[in-house]
Amino acid sequence: MEELGRGGRLRGDAAGELVVAAYAAESAHGPRLARGLSLADLAHAVALVEGGDLSRDDGRSLLRGLLELHAIPGE
Repeated sequence: MEELGRGGRLRGDAAGELVVAAYAAESAHGPRLARGLSLADLAHAVALVEGGDLSRDDGRSLLRGLLELHAIPGE
C-alpha cells in the first residue's frame, strides 16, 4: 500500500530549500500564534476526554501539563 500522501504529484521528499524557508516562516510567526495554538491543544484534550478517547485520569494529567505550558509567557 502506498504511504499516505505519496503518489501522483508527491513522489519524493520536499526540496531542502522549501523545508528551510517554511521552517523560517513558521518560526517567525511562532510567538504570535503560541496562545491560539495552546488554546487549541487544551480544547482538543477536552474533546478527547468528552469523546471517550482518553480516560478522565489521563485527560486530567494531560490538561495539567498543557496548562503549565500555557502559563509560560510568549516572546
